[in-house]
Amino acid sequence: MSVMEDKEIAQDGNNAQLTNTLYKCPISGSLNSFQSTKLSEDTLPLIIDRKVLRWYACGPTVYGPAHLGHARNYVTMDIIRRILTNYFHIEVQLMQNVTDIDDKIIDKANELKISTNVLSRAYEADFFSDMDALNVLRPTKILRATEVIPQIIQFISKLYEGGFAYQLQSEYSVYFDTKEFKNRGFQYPILIQGMKDGEKNKRQLLEEGEGTRSKQSNKQDDQIIEQFQGDQQQQSDKKEKKKWEKPIDAYKNEKRNEDDFALWKQSKPGEPSWQSPWGLGRPGWHIECSAMSHIVFGNHFDIHSGGQDLKFPHHDNEIAQSEAYRECVRKEVEQEEKQGKITQPIPDGKKWVDFWLHTGHLGINGLKMSKSLKNFTSVKDALKEMTSRQMRLIFLQHRYCDCFDFELKSIQEATQIESTVMNFAQNVAVFLRQYNSIVTSIPYSPTIKQVKQFMPPEQLDSIVGKMTEQVGIESKKYTEGDLRVILSYHQVTSLDSLPQEKENQQDREIMMDSDKQGSQSSSSSQTYLPNQYCENQCLDEITTQLNDTQQLIDTAFRNQFDTVQVGRELMRLINAVNRVFKRVKDAEAQSINPLNPSYITPIVLIVKRCAQYLFDIFNIMGIDFGIPQLPLSCGSSGESNQVNEQLEQMTGAFQDMCKFRDQIRQLTMSLPKDDPSKKRLFELSDEIRQKTLPQRGILLEDVGSGQPSVWKTCDPAQIRADQEHAEQLALEAKRKKEEKERVQRETKERQEKAQKEKEELLKYGDIKAQDMFRNEEEEIEVEADQQEQEQEQKGFDDQKTKEKKLIRRPKYTQFDKNGVPTHDANGNQLPTTEFERLKSMWTKQNKKTKKDSKCPKKEEK
Repeated sequence: MSVMEDKEIAQDGNNAQLTNTLYKCPISGSLNSFQSTKLSEDTLPLIIDRKVLRWYACGPTVYGPAHLGHARNYVTMDIIRRILTNYFHIEVQLMQNVTDIDDKIIDKANELKISTNVLSRAYEADFFSDMDALNVLRPTKILRATEVIPQIIQFISKLYEGGFAYQLQSEYSVYFDTKEFKNRGFQYPILIQGMKDGEKNKRQLLEEGEGTRSKQSNKQDDQIIEQFQGDQQQQSDKKEKKKWEKPIDAYKNEKRNEDDFALWKQSKPGEPSWQSPWGLGRPGWHIECSAMSHIVFGNHFDIHSGGQDLKFPHHDNEIAQSEAYRECVRKEVEQEEKQGKITQPIPDGKKWVDFWLHTGHLGINGLKMSKSLKNFTSVKDALKEMTSRQMRLIFLQHRYCDCFDFELKSIQEATQIESTVMNFAQNVAVFLRQYNSIVTSIPYSPTIKQVKQFMPPEQLDSIVGKMTEQVGIESKKYTEGDLRVILSYHQVTSLDSLPQEKENQQDREIMMDSDKQGSQSSSSSQTYLPNQYCENQCLDEITTQLNDTQQLIDTAFRNQFDTVQVGRELMRLINAVNRVFKRVKDAEAQSINPLNPSYITPIVLIVKRCAQYLFDIFNIMGIDFGIPQLPLSCGSSGESNQVNEQLEQMTGAFQDMCKFRDQIRQLTMSLPKDDPSKKRLFELSDEIRQKTLPQRGILLEDVGSGQPSVWKTCDPAQIRADQEHAEQLALEAKRKKEEKERVQRETKERQEKAQKEKEELLKYGDIKAQDMFRNEEEEIEVEADQQEQEQEQKGFDDQKTKEKKLIRRPKYTQFDKNGVPTHDANGNQLPTTEFERLKSMWTKQNKKTKKDSKCPKKEEK
């Protein structure tokens, strides 16, 4: 057996399990996981009670590049694996096969004129490269079919000797006997009961499962064999010649039952082959997975996964093979027991596989995406249009077992979610920069209620003593640094030293009294009590939202890994925190004095907890938003403390820069309008915000008049991409506007032209089209003295005048055979556009006159 070493296939351990996760899943409870089948009546297995899960995943058949359909399967399974590992804290031993010998591989290798080994190794490396790009964790074990041929032959031999398999009479192929399997009390098939397309589709699937080279015509096979036999006769090796002394119809089907499937296939000339008890051949597709899972896990394991298209015949055939193998082993053990010598483990009463995971198809226009249909998009091409994070977000919006079509809208929705989360992270950073100094520098007096509401028992016990029994809570809110800030100022050693809830009740009574007094309240109550009310309300709402979110997400993870519901709850949590930001901002704007630290402190801490929990859940599902370090912990020591100090220094520098820029803008606004430096100062201020700072990963936002600007960190490359995208959108919008104006202008011109032609046609009345332009005249201006000369020649002696007068002359001088003008009054040829216009008018007049001539005239009375 050749098994790839762990060090060659395992990624960094940091990717397999999160560190410093603040939220841990409760140990008790059940998980409504895994698509139930007839294999088990238990629909609610206590799966999370298992410390180790053994999982076999059907791997790729490596004859082409991985496409989005593969990504749907392996990314989705990676999400489930991460949830089991990082949320439920179960050790997952994932074994995946690589099918490197198959009909499709042989056909592709023959097409490219290379060996199957070269082809499969190249596409295998390409496949795992694509999976790495999609952030899919490598399997714990990987097995190639060609590396375990002896074990596969041994597996088939066990079935053959146990009566579950038979060899065809005319060839070396070995088939599984499904009728014998059912006669011994087993059910076949299991996973496709109630197929909608009936037996016809079942037969089609069986043929596809047997491979393309098994469906070649007998005539073609006969020609291959004849040619091969002719070559063999020229060789002197009688033993080798004897192997091919077969009838011409060697590949004709001799299966006992229609549902029987190949365990061992006789190799055709030129195909890869291995020696076996039945002759030269290669393993069938289905037997590879049964044998390889047996090599690693033995007679039983927990999870088997693959796409829905593998249910039948592949997975059904795997079940039949493996259950038959277990039955053969059981019979052998019974015989060994009688002889008093047991040489192999006894199969337990469990089924071969406890749970099946089948991912839904990814479709294009309602059809499953696949290489055979040639309607696929490769992973590499897809990653040119979107990021791996966006692709994972797309798959998270669908349950793992659901089928859906991949559309452009899917990318847009994922991009919107990504933008929402990134903006949320930046808003949290701005909020914490503004108020974190209050939490770390001003004493805060929590009440017993707040301690019970926020502090996890184990952290509280490590700081203030054995208080777990007194508190009796499960809520997990504060980090050790948060507790240090809250409690260090008071030297708390027991709950008795904390303020009681009655103080908080007194505050609420004062607040209610002040609300009744209204305008009669003192100036101090007018500035302080509204803040207190806002903060208390915010605290209650956001705390409730966080608790509900944690509970609902836990329920969703236990219910078929419902990532759709998880996504909804995370978005609701973001909206709730954004409402807190707005309320605190409104309260601060309405107040003359700063917000009371005693009430803003718990809000700051709960916002931190919400942000930390949200990004923990995304990380659990394999989504890293690349968020820059946020001040999520109020205090620490050692290396992390130095990082916090550096972050505070950078924050202070940015704050000073923003303050300076705000002051310059305020001074610029006070300058007179005609001051030439005013425009230039505004341009420089905008250049810093739009170009200089974004290149260094800083976004500066001008909130409003009189309000300080806000800065956020960003990815310079993403900013450049966004700016280029915005420029493209602006150019596209400009192009569309110009196109719209052009269309409107041309439409108006056509309408005016049509109206003008209509008016011109009215003056021609019933004149025939051939004569409509011949008598048309135009007026021109001439000098009066010219007119006098003409009159003098005629015998008139009028006084000379220089006034201009109008004369009439023919408008056109030459016409074509239809009477359409070709030359103007001066004898010049008409422009083409003018000639076409006149021709169009002629055509309309001609139709009009012909129509009028056909209409009967009314008789005169």
